[in-house]
Amino acid sequence: MSTTELKVKLHEKIEQGDERLLKMLYALIQEYYDTEAIDDARKRLITAERERYLRGEGVSYSWEDVKKMAKNHQKPNRA
Repeated sequence: MSTTELKVKLHEKIEQGDERLLKMLYALIQEYYDTEAIDDARKRLITAERERYLRGEGVSYSWEDVKKMAKNHQKPNRA
């Protein structure tokens, strides 16, 4: 089924849909776009952290340090 055919069929079902169906569809669509916004925000955060690290402003830990912090329930020190 092509995208155009799918859109036509969805429009038909939406027009026939009751309030319950419409609310479910709306929630599904809203969740999709909220997830997309979160993904974009995460990408920006990761990019910013990487740039900070490349400028020498970030902190890195050895695997041994990470294991030690995990065992002692410590949070990493942020620079």
